[in-house]
Amino acid sequence: MSHDTDKLIRQLSLVAFLMAERRPLTAREIKSTVEGYSEMSDEAFARRFYSDRAELIGLGVPLQSQRDEFTGEELYTLRSEQYFLPELELDPDELAALQTAVYLLEGQFAYSEPLRLALQNLALGRRGFDDSPTETAVRVDVRDPDYSQETAGRLTKLESAISKQRTVKFTYWTLSRDNTSERTVNPYALFSEQGSWYMIGDDLDRRDRRTFRVSRIRGDIRFATRRERDFRAPETFDPAPYRGRQPWQWGEVEGEAEIELAPETAWWAERMIEHGRMEDGVLHTPYAALPQLAGWVLRQEGRARPLAPPELVDLVAEGLDQVTSAHEGEPSKPPRAAPARRRPATACGAPTGPHRSAGHAASFSRRSGPCRPASCSRRSSAVSSRLR
Repeated sequence: MSHDTDKLIRQLSLVAFLMAERRPLTAREIKSTVEGYSEMSDEAFARRFYSDRAELIGLGVPLQSQRDEFTGEELYTLRSEQYFLPELELDPDELAALQTAVYLLEGQFAYSEPLRLALQNLALGRRGFDDSPTETAVRVDVRDPDYSQETAGRLTKLESAISKQRTVKFTYWTLSRDNTSERTVNPYALFSEQGSWYMIGDDLDRRDRRTFRVSRIRGDIRFATRRERDFRAPETFDPAPYRGRQPWQWGEVEGEAEIELAPETAWWAERMIEHGRMEDGVLHTPYAALPQLAGWVLRQEGRARPLAPPELVDLVAEGLDQVTSAHEGEPSKPPRAAPARRRPATACGAPTGPHRSAGHAASFSRRSGPCRPASCSRRSSAVSSRLR
């Protein structure tokens, strides 16, 4: 049996024993009765019992202690009325919403199974949660873009490391350098941003606080030591500033950019870009990666004009030149359409199926070919004139 399983059995047995007795209990009574403690030495029991109590209290279990005024021994209590949550009343519409959530997220992300169990507990055993999904429910399908079968295991391992304050080791792929390296990290927090999971922690080798995308971890995540605790998270650590970042804001901030926006884009930026501000139609945004920001400006198709820093203006101008040069000259010819397959004729001798003729397929291919170079060049020239 694993160390985590042993600890879980001890803690559950301790909670059940204290609530069942409904009276103050000494440490000696707990050691002799609770499963997992009886075979320990006094020194090991004192260490494990202190650790279990601290972890249960940290989880919100109202485990209380007081000293016996006659014997001086420490007494421990856990009143069941303080442990259980108040009864939850759910109307039929709320139950239907919970059931839809179960159908929507079942097997779609790393915490789908714990979510299903939690929602079933909220339903208080009422009927409906074991029924098959309706046709409407199965039409809705969401999945994290980076989700894989390994994601759930990695998140579980990182959650355990964060709660126990254990140092972890893993192989990490860096997108900008296209290489992998071994990382040793003190993990502080996990959060989901735009469908992807991220972990914040101190990289011990680089002596810097970094943000790691969980989908870029390669192989297994391992504990660096066999100790019960390797570090203590800083009391001043707050994960809130890491949420709501745009792609160009990930990493160490290098400066602030200024981008003039058209009204049809300014309202969106004011609502969606959390780490930035709008002043008189100009977006002021911190940046860590100028190429990412330049790409966003180009995708606005003339509705954004970079003002500062000069490096951003140059990157956008270079990108426009590349677009213009790529669409100069004769257009590339689309591949020749393959002749349509003819299905067996019906009794009347007419072909069946969606393809009416090879000529029809060819005409469709012509319509789906590349855009005319003249129109693309005109659009790029219009954007370039705004930059000037």
